[in-house]
This record gives sequence, C-alpha cells and structure tokens, in this order.
Amino acid sequence: MLLTRAVLAVLAALAAASAASEPSGVWRVGASSASVLPTLNGRTDYWRPGPPDDDPAGLGVCVRTWDVGPVPVGNGAFESHWVRDDVRTYAVAIEDPTGTVLVLSSSELYLFFAPDVALYEQRVRARVGEPLASRLRFLVHAQHNHEGPDTSGMFTPVNRAYFDYLLDTMAAVAVEALARRQPADLTYGERQHGFGQADIRDPRILDRTLRVLRARPAGQPAAPPIATIVQWNMHPQVTREQHFPVPDADCALLGRPPGCSAYKQFFTGDFPGILRRVLRGAHRPRRPGAVGSVAGGWGR
Repeated sequence: MLLTRAVLAVLAALAAASAASEPSGVWRVGASSASVLPTLNGRTDYWRPGPPDDDPAGLGVCVRTWDVGPVPVGNGAFESHWVRDDVRTYAVAIEDPTGTVLVLSSSELYLFFAPDVALYEQRVRARVGEPLASRLRFLVHAQHNHEGPDTSGMFTPVNRAYFDYLLDTMAAVAVEALARRQPADLTYGERQHGFGQADIRDPRILDRTLRVLRARPAGQPAAPPIATIVQWNMHPQVTREQHFPVPDADCALLGRPPGCSAYKQFFTGDFPGILRRVLRGAHRPRRPGAVGSVAGGWGR
C-alpha cells in the first residue's frame, strides 16, 4: 500500500510540475521485460512448454546444474533443480511533459537491498548517458516471490555470478523501455478483492484494494496496452510449501534414489506469473504491498 501511494504520489507530482510549466500535455510510456532465470547453455527458454497452469503437481524441467553453478531459491533450499515456469523482470518508463522520466522496475524475485538498487540505477544511468540520465527517477522493488532465484543471501550466500547477470538484465530491460517511449494515455482504477486473503502476523492489517494503472497508445483506447501495472496485497508463496511427486528420471539425473524430494528446490513465478500470462499483450509488473506476511491458504 505504501509503495502504491509512492507511485501515485510521484505521478501526481509529475502532473503538478507539468501543469505549472504549461507544457503540451503529452505523456510518453515505454515498457519491456525479460526472463531472469539462471541460464542453461546460455539460454533461458529451456523450461518451455512447462506444465499448464491447471496442473497443480507439475514440476517442469529438471536441471542438474546451471551455467553459473548452484543457485539458491529465495527463502527456499540452498540449491535449485526444477523450473516450472518463467520468472521475469519488468520496466515501465513514464515520461511527463516536462521530460522527467519515472522508471518503475519490478521483478518476480524475493527482495532487493538498497545497495543492490543503487547498483542497478548506476548501470541504467551509465548505459543511457547524459542528458537522459539526469532526468531519470526510479522506483525499484521485488515482488517478494519466494520461488525465484535468491537475491537476499539471508540463508546462504547469493551466487554472485547470477546476481551480476540479474543486474545487467534489469538494466538492459530499463534501457529498452526507455527506448520504446511513445505518446500515451494513462488510466487508473481500483476495486475491492479479498479472495483467499488473510494475515497471519501482527499487526494483521488487511488492504483488499486491487489497483491497476494502464498505459495505452495516445488516442487509441482500443489498442493493446503498452503496460499494465497491478498492485494487490498477497504473499506470493503459494507453491513453496508443497511436496510435489518427483519423476524417477529426475531423481536419477540428480544422482538421487527414486522418490527423492523437490521441496523448495524449484523456480516459478507463482500467482504473479499466472497473472502475467492472463494479461497477455503488454508488460505487466505486479507490485505487492508493504505489510509483511499477508498470506492465504492457512484458513486463519
């Protein structure tokens, strides 16, 4: 909720500045996204086609080792071996009529610390150069997905080679979003949506508001969106605690006996990833709220 207010506050400030300077009133928006899965033989599409979304037990492809070596799962196991579906990063660049550009960066990962965000911003500014670099403002966050590559290092050291690749990918996505800016119309809507929502940790604050910010090409209300930004307060760890059946061939590939466990050892975009696939045709970052442990599935 605080993050959403920050986004809206920044946009309101940009609009106020635009009105004060009496500009043309044209806003420009560009968007881009890319996979942030660890590479396998230099690729990130090895998981395709992946289990269908209505297959609750499919683990997806089994991988013995990544190009960069072992990669932990965010708030999960110390090593990862399965990929159910893609895990992505997004950037939406929103330029107001005065030329100030807000870069919204959203990744289907566990979390980012302030020094990591600073490194990302430095890489973006270095790639675009002046005069654009000085006009950029950033809002950067992770979607708190517990089933992506680890970015926290709180339970086991982060794979530094992977993390460097991640920052480069995020920066490249931001640069592409900036290059794709085009005149756009922005619309905002919200609705109450509490399906499956609960809070298991004090202070047990619930915000059931579903918020959507959408950008379409200017003057084309029926055109596909340039970007759709969705904010809803829910903890993305739906599948993390599940014990999925593991095919014997996967156990053999990993040198394990039949009946081995995949517990907390797989990557998936969780429900933000499904939202991304449902909202086809545009870049769709999801932004969670600021209250911890807003979660469902325990019936509390």
